[in-house]
Amino acid sequence: MTRFWKPTLFFVFALLLALLINMPVAYLLGLVNLPDNIKVFQPQGNLLSGRFGGVEVNQILLRDLEYKADLSCLLTFGLCYQISNPYGSLMARFEPLSRITELTQVKIEFPLQDIENLTARALMQPSGKLQLNLVRVLIDRDKLAELNGTLAWLDAGIAGEGINLGDYRVSIAKSGQKYDLVIDDMDAVLDISGKGSLKADGKYSLDVNIRTRPGLESRVKNLLELVARKKSANQYSIRRNGSLDPVLLSKLVFSDE
Repeated sequence: MTRFWKPTLFFVFALLLALLINMPVAYLLGLVNLPDNIKVFQPQGNLLSGRFGGVEVNQILLRDLEYKADLSCLLTFGLCYQISNPYGSLMARFEPLSRITELTQVKIEFPLQDIENLTARALMQPSGKLQLNLVRVLIDRDKLAELNGTLAWLDAGIAGEGINLGDYRVSIAKSGQKYDLVIDDMDAVLDISGKGSLKADGKYSLDVNIRTRPGLESRVKNLLELVARKKSANQYSIRRNGSLDPVLLSKLVFSDE
């Protein structure tokens, strides 16, 4: 009798798995309690592959996302997807039991106007493009647990000013109980070098030196003096020390490696 049960159970399991895989992703999303800060629009496809017309995270809208599953992750009880849109691509791994999400091979480039709601409170509205080259991003539930990689500001400028200052880069690396930042230019109009750090208690520091080149437009120097202290005719500095907003700090997880 037992020999008949085993193939029957296997058949039932395979049938249920096939039904789950081929269920419309729109139906599956209806079974998931998404956080309030995440909204999904126009889902198409199934668990293995498909696309979203848009995904909004913290009021940032990501358009035309396509996804394709990597089935090898099922062997380690994870869900892995290659995700892409016109701006770039990344690999995402989600572990349902621990609720940890890992992003790797993140290569994305998009215009800053797409996230203008994040810069609305800035003294000056930046223009240009933001390029992300991230080695690893770790999200523990809804908190950022690790971020390693580079962020580049390409064709840097100020909205409405018609200025292109070139390209600048920030390298971010987590080391135990703090994040270290290295800031430099990529052979741009402004020679920039600097460093910064953010500790687990929310204390941060920023130390940046800026050297301008001969012939720089006076309006650029005037804008520069709004954010930096003038040390000499062609040298400026930015020194900042303080504490991160408690709300932002609560979204970060610091732990030893």
